[in-house]
Amino acid sequence: PETVELTTAAGRGALHLLGHPALVDEGGSAGVTVLESAAAQQRAHRAGVVRLLRLALPTPTREVIDSLDGAGRLALARAPHGSVAGLVDDVAQAVVEQAARAAEVSGGVRTAAAFAAVLDALRPAFTARVVEVVGVVQRVLASAAQVQRRLDEGGDLRLLASLGDARAHLASLVHPGFVSRAGVARMPDLLRYLQALLRRLEVVRADPARDRDRTGVVQRLAQEVDDAVAALPADRRDGDDVAAVRWMLEELRVSLFAQSVGTAGPVSEVRVRRAVAALRGAPAR
Repeated sequence: PETVELTTAAGRGALHLLGHPALVDEGGSAGVTVLESAAAQQRAHRAGVVRLLRLALPTPTREVIDSLDGAGRLALARAPHGSVAGLVDDVAQAVVEQAARAAEVSGGVRTAAAFAAVLDALRPAFTARVVEVVGVVQRVLASAAQVQRRLDEGGDLRLLASLGDARAHLASLVHPGFVSRAGVARMPDLLRYLQALLRRLEVVRADPARDRDRTGVVQRLAQEVDDAVAALPADRRDGDDVAAVRWMLEELRVSLFAQSVGTAGPVSEVRVRRAVAALRGAPAR
């Protein structure tokens, strides 16, 4: 059920509480618990559904490896996951999470029949979908490698702050678990962010002062986002609205450092601050 009414003893009377049942991810299994809020329920239940789907769908590691040529295997072996199997598992997780999100839009998975429908729709094309997404991830990893090579070239002291920010930015985009963290739908955006980062590094030496100024803008806004998120209740800190603000900050980076690459839509410091204010529940300025 979506909600249950709980009754507990409270002094002379009974206290009636509304609970929110959810599946929960227990690692090697899924369980059921009752949570205090709808927000916590949504986050936990999605993870529980994903865990059940992953248990029902073997990860197609061998099939993916067999589909790769030598260059592809080498590219995946250099992923930050530590192994090709680790990367494939990350991609499989992202594919299943995408299916679970789609199921939420169409009514959610709260019955055995609804779960079976999602599983039956996902199973036949699962391996092919994982292979397809791995192909996109290869391009992301190739771009990340280009950025890393440019960073390894170093620079003079005037570039110290800019290069430090660029290294941290690369690490935030490509890291163990980055595919499921960003989501399948965000892989093309991730590729664009890396292309923008490479473009930034190609032109930074032409005007180090301008890059430092724009680095300061982004870092100040990033701190404002972090502060706003830290002030939220724990069950809201990884919500979709928080993720949207963080992606907006990525688009701002493209706008500031590599405008020729292009953004997904209008973005500015003012728009980011309005989004941060919305997270805080404060009037936009």
